[in-house]
Amino acid sequence: MNTADRILDVVQYMIQTRGYNAFSYQDVANEIGIKKASIYYHYPKKADLVRVVVERYRQGVLDLQKQLDADEKSSYSQKLTVYIGPFLSVSETENIVCLCGVLGGEFITLPKEVQEQVTLFFNEHEKWLTKLFTQGRAAGEFHFKKNPREMARLFFSSLEGAILVVRATGDSKYFNQVVSALKDTLHKDE
Repeated sequence: MNTADRILDVVQYMIQTRGYNAFSYQDVANEIGIKKASIYYHYPKKADLVRVVVERYRQGVLDLQKQLDADEKSSYSQKLTVYIGPFLSVSETENIVCLCGVLGGEFITLPKEVQEQVTLFFNEHEKWLTKLFTQGRAAGEFHFKKNPREMARLFFSSLEGAILVVRATGDSKYFNQVVSALKDTLHKDE
């Protein structure tokens, strides 16, 4: 792994555990064992660095969504379970939360270029879930009264919120209980 990738990994972890405003280039340099100047060489501004971290994070999600869209063998429920997997993984990892969930909480203090990436992340999730719920309902697999966009918003905000509650309470069962309740709303009339 090259230095630039190591920097991105460490910054992502620091944001997920501390937040945007609670880490410095010196913290990153100390963690990796490099000089602070090495970070400035790759990323002259903190906003540039964090923008790249969020773009990379977003791309991972977009790649997963494209993979699920191309999967013609799995049911919509199975695709939803795979989609939820990364959220579950984060909820099970001690002391971290979703990168954009943290940044969303700090939104007003973020540089504009980072705000734009965080907003894209949230919008991309809503758009993909809306499509999944629309298709799943049309196929007769999902049954709910709300419109698909409202269901997408309910699901996404609940997943993000459940991760935060798990971190604050240490209740490891909380996330799975929320997911189970959410899935129930897809299979019966509200």
